[in-house]
Amino acid sequence: MSVRAMTWAFGQRAGSPMAKHVLLALAGHHSDESGADPHPAI
Repeated sequence: MSVRAMTWAFGQRAGSPMAKHVLLALAGHHSDESGADPHPAI
């Protein structure tokens, strides 16, 4: 989890609560250490 990505996501304006939730979920899967892109498993 990237605290920086989560902080950024919380500061963004989203069109709906669901869009905000998706943005936060993707930010939660980002990794600052490995540089991994936020591609969660489905």
